[in-house]
Amino acid sequence: MTLVKRLELAGYGDSEILIADGLDDACIGVAYRMDSGQHLAVYSMDKVVQCLTESGMEPDEAREYAEFNTFSAWVGERSPIWVDVLFTEVLVAARDADRADLEEVLELRLVERDLLIEERDSLVSEVERLRVDNSLVNVVLAHDCHVMRDALADIAGGGHVTPDRVVSIARAALGRVGGR
Repeated sequence: MTLVKRLELAGYGDSEILIADGLDDACIGVAYRMDSGQHLAVYSMDKVVQCLTESGMEPDEAREYAEFNTFSAWVGERSPIWVDVLFTEVLVAARDADRADLEEVLELRLVERDLLIEERDSLVSEVERLRVDNSLVNVVLAHDCHVMRDALADIAGGGHVTPDRVVSIARAALGRVGGR
């Protein structure tokens, strides 16, 4: 599509925009000049040189030709604007780098989140295991308390419980608590 057609589609068909012959692919937009109320074609200097090299010139020859015959040419208030898009390219590169950095940070955050979820799940499992173990310990202790109470009742009632029997009951209780 020609530059004239693109300008028409963009709503600039009625404007008297001066365009450079053979450099349609180098046009990157339209600027508005406040003091004159003119719309001006805006060209990328690098793309102008690229158009000239595609037409057969060597890169150095194309750059020199463009600087002397195109960029420095003044044809009045409607002269096109020639832009070195270095800053645009730098900004795009910075934006892309920032996006890549953000994606990397996001990926790290997702990995951290997954690790935290795994750790949480592990802790929940450990707490559940400890609850079960604690319940078992309480059952064992309750049983051992009953045995000890019965043994003490035998002693108090005049029954005869040997010291070896008390030691064996205590060892059994400690073994169950320690071994779970």
